[in-house]
Amino acid sequence: MVEAGAHVLVSAAVLFWAWSRISRENNARWAVTRALDSAPIVLTDAEGRILHWSKGCENLYLWDAGEAVGRLKHDLLATTIDQDWPAMMAEITRTGACEREMVEQRRDGTRLHILEKAQLLPVRAQDAPLVVLSMTDITERERRAAVLAARESELGSILETAPDAMIAIDDRNVIRSFNATAEHMFGRPAGEMVGQDFRALMPERFRGQFDAGLAGDADAGGERSRLRSLVGLRSDGTEFPIELALGAAEVGEERIFTAFIRDVTDKLAAQERHAELRDELLHVSRLSAMGEMAAGLAHELNQPLAAATNFLGAAEMLLAADAPDSGKAADLVRMASAQTLRAGEIIQRLRTFVSKGDVEVHAEPIVDVIAGAVSLSLTSVEQQKIGIRYEPDAMHRTILADRVQIQQVLVNLIRNAVDAQRDRPDARPEILLTSRGVGDGMVEIAVSDNGPGIPEEILGSPYKPFNSTKPNGMGIGLSICRRIVEFHGGTMHAENRPEGGARIRFTVPAIGNAELAA
Repeated sequence: MVEAGAHVLVSAAVLFWAWSRISRENNARWAVTRALDSAPIVLTDAEGRILHWSKGCENLYLWDAGEAVGRLKHDLLATTIDQDWPAMMAEITRTGACEREMVEQRRDGTRLHILEKAQLLPVRAQDAPLVVLSMTDITERERRAAVLAARESELGSILETAPDAMIAIDDRNVIRSFNATAEHMFGRPAGEMVGQDFRALMPERFRGQFDAGLAGDADAGGERSRLRSLVGLRSDGTEFPIELALGAAEVGEERIFTAFIRDVTDKLAAQERHAELRDELLHVSRLSAMGEMAAGLAHELNQPLAAATNFLGAAEMLLAADAPDSGKAADLVRMASAQTLRAGEIIQRLRTFVSKGDVEVHAEPIVDVIAGAVSLSLTSVEQQKIGIRYEPDAMHRTILADRVQIQQVLVNLIRNAVDAQRDRPDARPEILLTSRGVGDGMVEIAVSDNGPGIPEEILGSPYKPFNSTKPNGMGIGLSICRRIVEFHGGTMHAENRPEGGARIRFTVPAIGNAELAA
């Protein structure tokens, strides 16, 4: 009985072990079958007719298994492929497997990019061959590849048509790319420059400066570097001015720099020409102002010269008398000399005003600048007919300016005030000049009159060139004045006074007593 019981236990244990193993194998087989069924897998015969259609295929193509089985796969899915089914069968018969990309259509008409892998299923010799097809949807991959290709094409087009030279270099200064503008700018083909040292595009004396800039960009964490002025070197050895900025980016484990280079030869020439034209325009403006004041200036010079002539004539008469009075004759000669010197001072002041010289900024007393401008603007007769007042700011007496240019502004404004009030029988013309501190280290100088004011159509754009109220005016006076004021770092404003008349005010830098002492 004991032996029989032992046999029963052993048999039960063997049966339990066998049952457990069969159960595990069935579960594993079921899991594999379920996993395979969830994947897009098709089983076909040698003609491509569907024998098995997995759940994965139903989800991918939206065709049920009952609708798909029995139909040719490539017909069902309207497959577009370079290699037809017989060619594919010949290849997998020879090699055992093949892989192809194709475009197939879902039931709803959506086109999919599919990577299909075909493999012969081992069968008995007397059975018909079976083909296992596994599909991978690569539509998104193809879309991204198309977007990437489009972006690369767009970037390539931008690089080739960019107005600036764009050169990609690594952290060893080796050129990685060289666009068409760079080829034209430096006279070197891209095929020759790729792989070369970027510093070969510069004269020897600037190469160390570029290395220092590259190191600074590496420390900046990839931000766009500041613009630097350097010198480029063409293939024929000629040098030309360039502006260079660097942008850095991490590409994998490498640090790539993009050099943006602009040839500034024309820019510098244009700036130089612009400066010449500006000086020429200022000079012509002063000459124009002097031309308008020619009659008054002739009167100013006529007075001392006529007086000197009279004094010398009287002295000659005294010396020609029977009893010459040498003492009185000498006094008359001294008086004539003083009048001649006065005429010389007037001429020298006018020469300084109309001369075309360099801009010289100095500390200038406001009173002297305004007094000189009034003397240049008005003849003694006009000063008697026009009431001129000056109300200075006692706390701000000195400005930092070019005396001639600021006097040019004041002469223009004073002459405009005089012209606006010409032939006014109803009231005596008055001109008020004031100065006051306005903060931020600036002094405001204003020229006001009691005339008819500025017309509304002019007040809207008083500095517009060729916009004038004078019958023969060119309309460039205020435009030039504003440029002069802006050159000094100030601003200019035109307005009509509430009590009548016009006021034009502008600001210039002030100098305090402490600065003067320093």
